[in-house]
Amino acid sequence: MVFSDPELHKYHKYFDRILFAILSQLDLQIGLKNLYHNGYNQNDIEARYFARIVALSSYEILYNLDKFLDRKIKDYIKKTMGVEALKSIQVLLTDLSAIKDSKGKMLNEIRHNTVAHKEKDAVRQAEIITSIDPLVIHNVGYAIHEILLKLISKFVELLKIERNE
Repeated sequence: MVFSDPELHKYHKYFDRILFAILSQLDLQIGLKNLYHNGYNQNDIEARYFARIVALSSYEILYNLDKFLDRKIKDYIKKTMGVEALKSIQVLLTDLSAIKDSKGKMLNEIRHNTVAHKEKDAVRQAEIITSIDPLVIHNVGYAIHEILLKLISKFVELLKIERNE
């Protein structure tokens, strides 16, 4: 692996965050692609299935924001590049938090009751599935996708800045 080189160990903090964001974004991107494709083809069953997958990926991203920027990486960025660099990332996480605040309950219901199948009443589960609006889920997922792309870009930018210093 690239980090077996001792000279590159200091960049692991950024690489780990970039990779986490990329993996999260990739799950979301694949779900969005399939949701869009099946919605366009008016395949309601598969569109709702992929809406559930996008809702799951969106939920997991929004409820694990600390994995993008924990205390250790915050302190590291602030120390090495200053408060403004840290703020540029925190703004994006605030945008994700706003989505969580406005759509988290809906995502949780879909995730908990239709993906994890925790709802014991099958009729209620079917009602939840059929009430899913794939377009709404697509828009939520796409908004998260766009912010993740910016977040990845910010971490790469910080990595480049540090590498050049």
